[in-house]
Amino acid sequence: LDVLNQRLDDQTRILSAQELGALRTVVQQQRHHAQRQLRRGVRKLKNSDYSKRVRDLVERIHWRETGDEPSIQAYGTAVLHPLLEAFLKDSNTKALKRKRPLEGPKGVRYLHRLRIAGKRVRYAMELLEPAFGESAQRDVLPLMENVQDRLGEINDHAAAIGFYQQLVEQVEGSDCRGAIRKMIVSEERNLKSSCAAFDQWWSPKRIKKMQRRFSRAQGK
Repeated sequence: LDVLNQRLDDQTRILSAQELGALRTVVQQQRHHAQRQLRRGVRKLKNSDYSKRVRDLVERIHWRETGDEPSIQAYGTAVLHPLLEAFLKDSNTKALKRKRPLEGPKGVRYLHRLRIAGKRVRYAMELLEPAFGESAQRDVLPLMENVQDRLGEINDHAAAIGFYQQLVEQVEGSDCRGAIRKMIVSEERNLKSSCAAFDQWWSPKRIKKMQRRFSRAQGK
């Protein structure tokens, strides 16, 4: 909702001042409702002394298996390997070999799956940073961040479409409904454009380059 609220500043070309004001009011109301729920969650954590619970959990963590405890490098590799396999498998899906661009519901679902797989790899590398060498931090993480940024933009457009499609059934007033329908058309156009741009950028050549960087980072 914060992203949607900010992006409304750029919609003066397609929305009248009246439409923009009506839509902004509704989005801010939705945002305020979501914030109330978040504040309740924060208060609940504070009342339960969440920090102490985390400290207690950390103190209880220890190696429970038989044999010697693995090094952070061995553990990091064991965690990252299946995540990398899943990400690279999705990267090499047949969707990339189609003559048609990645668009429509199937394309968006594929890109969403790729985004989730990429997030798992990126977060594992960030959380287990000591397990990986400088080459991973220098060569792999920036590339993963680039992928995530591009896929995040696509996801923002897809999420906005879903939000507006639900919202148009809930609001009253012709100004607001008209503005929402215009925003759906605009977001659909931006989604198609973003998918096409990613499809062109995320080429088999780029994927192979990423695979080589991953292999070097793992010492293969």
